[in-house]
Amino acid sequence: MKILVLQLARLGDIFQSWPALRALRRAHPEAQIDLMVRPKFAGAVEGLEAISNCIFLTTEQIIKPLIQEAPDLKSSLDEISQTILKLKDQNYDQIINLSFSPVSSYLVHALQGPSTLITGYTRHSDGFFDISGEISTYFYAQVGIGRMNRFHLTDLMAGVMGVELTSEDWQQPMMTESQFKLTEDYIVLHVGSSEAQKSLPAFRWARILHYFHEKNPSISVVLVGSKDELSIAELIHEHCPQVKIINWVGKTSMGDLFSILTQSRLLVGCDSAPMHIAGFTKTPCLNLSLGSVNFWETGPRSPRSFILRRPTADQVLSDSVSEAMTEILEGKDPGGLIKYIPESPCFLMEESKEQKFGWELILALYMAYPFPRTENIEFFQGCQKLHQINEVILENLNVVSSKNLERLKPILDRSDEIIHKLAEIVPLLRIYSSWLKAERARVKPGSIQDTIQATIKMHHTLSSLIRPYVLEESALAQGGAHGQI
Repeated sequence: MKILVLQLARLGDIFQSWPALRALRRAHPEAQIDLMVRPKFAGAVEGLEAISNCIFLTTEQIIKPLIQEAPDLKSSLDEISQTILKLKDQNYDQIINLSFSPVSSYLVHALQGPSTLITGYTRHSDGFFDISGEISTYFYAQVGIGRMNRFHLTDLMAGVMGVELTSEDWQQPMMTESQFKLTEDYIVLHVGSSEAQKSLPAFRWARILHYFHEKNPSISVVLVGSKDELSIAELIHEHCPQVKIINWVGKTSMGDLFSILTQSRLLVGCDSAPMHIAGFTKTPCLNLSLGSVNFWETGPRSPRSFILRRPTADQVLSDSVSEAMTEILEGKDPGGLIKYIPESPCFLMEESKEQKFGWELILALYMAYPFPRTENIEFFQGCQKLHQINEVILENLNVVSSKNLERLKPILDRSDEIIHKLAEIVPLLRIYSSWLKAERARVKPGSIQDTIQATIKMHHTLSSLIRPYVLEESALAQGGAHGQI
């Protein structure tokens, strides 16, 4: 059996794929399992024994001809064609797309054969976007920044592959011995992040280390990061000369980080690959979650880990962070932080009624949980309008035929526009609008009648999902929430 897994996202996503890839290997011990990544992230595959081959998609060679002064489309297409031909010769039995990007769907579609089992984003035979699999459909609809998803990406990737994770999937890889070793007591600070706005400025890191050193003078601080972050590390060192700092920024490989984190008492940093590596080394983490990050999906999964969530770096108090670091080292649970728990969802925090309701509504839609109760009249009123729009769509679908098909498109377009506006006014309705968008992408090409019948079925399903929150007209007039729930 030959399996190709596409993971064309960043470092952190690749490390979060490790447990699922190991589980896939356990399920198919004799299979050829190839993993496709971008060359710049090759370090994230080092030590991953679960794969047979690592294939590099030369995105730079594909994109470079397109961004030069005189764009050369032919060279770019030739490069893509050569890549596809080489891979197509492998005749993969299964292709699993973990990239979760519509662009990657074109590559999957080009590689698949008549009998290839596809999981993840691909394309229909007519070229339109297609979502293959229940978990991928859920991902498309409910996962991402500003959404209500509570499942971790690691678990979602395992779901896409159809495998069950066990504790052995988080074991450290067998790596070559690293030259970066210390005998002293130390913690690790990752100075950067995948994006600048997700991290702290050098002076703020320095203040945190200053306060930490006052209570923990014997503990050294190892700085790690990429070569691009070397100037940040130098500024940190400059601002707190009293702290014993070991600056290894720009000097370590991904493999070295496993060795460094294994002996570290704590990893401190923002959203980044080291936080995911710590899950394999079992290093406690203090994750400063800033900006456009959904910690539910990407937070650290190592024992005794905590998350400090703040919208911006300005809202991070240096003394509070240093106090939390000290308490974690002392075996205490810092107050006011989000805590990792080995369950799913895997973080424990106080939530607002709206946040809790949104998550429970998702569970009702996708996992047949009971529909949650709410007294949010705006949500009820929004559901009432959504129900009315859906009824108009069904009425038109039931009378449409190939002869008057042209009258349906403007009705659907206008309905989509209204549903989108409703979701902007009542954000919880985005759960329904996203569900609808994802389900439409799953309608397969066929005759006009087949397409109409599939669309009617979809809107009937939507009607049943909305119905628990549809109010009686009298209740709406009185402004009260007296629906079924």
